Amino acid sequence: MFFEWGTRLHHLSRALREFDEVFALGFTYGQKHVAEVELARAICAEQNVPFEVMDVPLLGQLGRNSLTDTSLTMDENKPADAPPNTFVPGRNLFFLSIAAVYARERGIFHLVTGVGQTDFSAIRIVVITLSEFERHTQSSHGRTVLHSHATHVAR
Repeated sequence: MFFEWGTRLHHLSRALREFDEVFALGFTYGQKHVAEVELARAICAEQNVPFEVMDVPLLGQLGRNSLTDTSLTMDENKPADAPPNTFVPGRNLFFLSIAAVYARERGIFHLVTGVGQTDFSAIRIVVITLSEFERHTQSSHGRTVLHSHATHVAR
């Protein structure tokens, strides 16, 4: 199963090469645009990959960032000493948690994602969470493997 889009679309082709069957998830969370979701939907249709969108509106309400707050404009340049104001803290933590439950319910054992360098430290927390999730579900589910690589992208 593949999830998370934006600048990481090339990870879908990796998933298609490595696995016989691929399912894709996209997420809406109150972001100002859904262009990434619509692009993902079109690419998945072109590749014959089932695509499902999960709505997670709470994520957009948790903090201030220019993706979900209409009163903020996007940074023209990334600040030297801070993440860009497009950064949504915990976004990939939520996405991976949802994907893990989605996978478990469907007997899927591999999660594939690409994350931006800014988000990669959060993935370490997610791995601990996923390990705990496995410990509680392993007897009926099996072992879940996370395939994740940081993508160096200016945001």
